[in-house]
Amino acid sequence: MLKLIKDFVRRRPALYDRVRNLKRSVLGAQDPAYGRLREFSHSHRDQVNFIQIGANDGLRNDPLRPFIVRHDWQGVLVEPLPTVFPLLQRNYAYLQRPQLVFLNAAVTVEGEGNLEFWSVKQSHLDALPLEQRLDFQRKASFNRGHVAGFLPAHWNPDQALEPVPVPCLGLEQIIATHLPRKPLHLLVIDVEGYESTLIPGLDFSRIRPEAVFFETEHLGADKQRVFDHLGRYGYRIDEVGLDAMAVREGS
Repeated sequence: MLKLIKDFVRRRPALYDRVRNLKRSVLGAQDPAYGRLREFSHSHRDQVNFIQIGANDGLRNDPLRPFIVRHDWQGVLVEPLPTVFPLLQRNYAYLQRPQLVFLNAAVTVEGEGNLEFWSVKQSHLDALPLEQRLDFQRKASFNRGHVAGFLPAHWNPDQALEPVPVPCLGLEQIIATHLPRKPLHLLVIDVEGYESTLIPGLDFSRIRPEAVFFETEHLGADKQRVFDHLGRYGYRIDEVGLDAMAVREGS
């Protein structure tokens, strides 16, 4: 019964947001990442300009959604998978916020051409319940091995996975063309392990976000290299659970 109720709520974004807000007001903030982002939002009078790379469906396990819904957050939400992108748009549609820009693309260091993005085949996804299907789609990555590691033991990766060509954009191009207002306060990166390539490839003296919030769970041996790169540009890094918040000194 509880699962049916949760599924009912998740299919209705406006109801989902009301339930989450009520739960948070009663139980308090359980997620340390939420608390860290709340501090950041309050320090900017709840007016934050952001770019979110790897926005997925914008609803499930999304650290930014509470602030986008409740506060004056404006920015760009980037999701590469063509099967997930319509869900992202739909889950924010009821807000009717023209200052939210949605891009169906991948962000890469080179910022041009197309790249293969590995995902579970639709034929395999169609046989799964909605939540499990969306969970697999969240694991899509440029790294085939990363996605294969999440497959059930009885699934053959050669049969279950397929490459999806996606157009690529550069971060500087997105800022120049699509950021509704400047400066860039917060850059959020959740790209299933590609953080170890993308972050060290960014010139933070040019894009200069005030803070970078990114997933550390899949960095492995590259974690220190990512931290060192941010440190060279004057960012102080605090780990928050399976994520990290890098804030530029003096901000």
